[in-house]
Amino acid sequence: MISEDLENRYKALIKERNQVTEKLKNLNWNKKSNPKDVLVVKRPGQDPEEFTNSKKNRSRSPRNFELHTERPPLLKGSKSERLRNKNIVTSLLGHLKKAKQDLSEQKPKLELQMKANLKVAQEIKKQEEEIRVQALEEINKQKEIEIQKKNELDEQIAKLQFQMQKESHENRTAVYCSYILTDTQPGIFYMPYKHNEITKKRLAQSKEKIEGKAGVWHRHLEEEELKMSRERLEKVEEENKILNMNKT
Repeated sequence: MISEDLENRYKALIKERNQVTEKLKNLNWNKKSNPKDVLVVKRPGQDPEEFTNSKKNRSRSPRNFELHTERPPLLKGSKSERLRNKNIVTSLLGHLKKAKQDLSEQKPKLELQMKANLKVAQEIKKQEEEIRVQALEEINKQKEIEIQKKNELDEQIAKLQFQMQKESHENRTAVYCSYILTDTQPGIFYMPYKHNEITKKRLAQSKEKIEGKAGVWHRHLEEEELKMSRERLEKVEEENKILNMNKT
C-alpha cells in the first residue's frame, strides 16, 4: 500500500502541472486573433497599457448605382423669364469659376496636409510594430518560464511515480514473503497454521525465490526509469532549441 504522504504529493504536483499547461495554452501567440482582441503590454516601471485591434472589415464589392439622365425641358416662358434664367446660369458659372480658383489656391495647403497625415500614419504603424514585437518578446519570455516550470514538474512527477511503484512493489513482496510458495504450476501461496522445521525451511526457500524475482523486476523498473529520464532530457533540449530559434 502506498503511503498517504506520497499520494498527496503526487496529486498536488499533477494539479500544479495542469495549471501550467493551461497557462501555456493561453500564451499561444499563433492563434487567430479576433478584431476585438485587446493586447495588454506592460513596460518596465510603467502601468500596463491596453491596445485594441481596431481594424475594420472593408467590403471589396463595388457599390451599385444607377445613372438617370433626362433631357431638360424647353423654355417656353416669357422673355423676362428667359432673361432671369440666363442670369441664374451666369451667376452659377461665376460661382463655379471662383470655387475652382479657390481650390487651386488651397491645393498646396492640401498637399502639405496630406504629407503630414501620411507621416503621422507611418509613425503610428511604426509604434504598432514596436508594440507587437515587444508583446511577442514578453510572451516568449513567459512561455520559456512556464515550459521550464512544466519540465521540472514532469521530472518530479516521474520520480515520484517511480518511488510509488517501488514502494508498492516492496509492500507486496513483504506480504508474499510471509507465505510459502509451492513448486506447482501455477504456484500457490499458503500459510500453515503452525510452523515446524519443514515449513520454516520451505518458508525460507520461498522467501529467497520471491526476493530473487522481485530483484529482477526492480532492476527492470530502474532501467525503464533511466530510459524515460533520457527521453525527457532529449525533449527538454529540443524545446530549448525551438525557444532559441524564436529569439533569433
